[in-house]
Amino acid sequence: MNVAIKSSKNKVVGIGTDILYLPRLTNILDKHALALSNNIKLTSSTNERYNSLSSLSKICNKFMHKNEIDHLNEMLVGTQQNTPNFKTNAIHNYIGGIWAIKESTYKAISQHKHTFSEKIPLPPAQTIYTKLLYKTNTSNSNGLPQLHIDTNFGGSSNVTDQIFYNKLLNPKDYEILISLSHDTNYVVAYTCILAKGSTS
Repeated sequence: MNVAIKSSKNKVVGIGTDILYLPRLTNILDKHALALSNNIKLTSSTNERYNSLSSLSKICNKFMHKNEIDHLNEMLVGTQQNTPNFKTNAIHNYIGGIWAIKESTYKAISQHKHTFSEKIPLPPAQTIYTKLLYKTNTSNSNGLPQLHIDTNFGGSSNVTDQIFYNKLLNPKDYEILISLSHDTNYVVAYTCILAKGSTS
């Protein structure tokens, strides 16, 4: 058992950061996806597979959770009446923020696993990004970013995934805090994993 959990206060067990050069992502999206049309709509199905033939869908399926793709779908539909620049910039920032947060969180998880004496294998990064973690923003005026753990992952039929989830990221034992900032050129993400305090 991780000693940090026995503390009477929350304790940091993993930290990760990531810096994304936004113009590079912008060029990829504009060249292969966003420039296709104004009526791009990602499609999703309940079996966790997205069968859209659009390039944007293929890109996003590599690192975005179903909930994030559903929100992106709403953005694509909801901004059709706005100017192309507004639509494109909002989507660039949304996708770039998710990528940076996932990368910084993966680094924090990798550090966290080394706090255990036993060897705990990590699932593939794409599995963690698309099945376990998803980002939202608070509904108040601040719109602060939040990272959620999909509890359905704990019910996976894959034994290795179950061990990883229960040992490293079970929401009963851990909390993930994130910070996200960006300007016209860079997106900077910071992730901190806390072991929740125990009264025992």
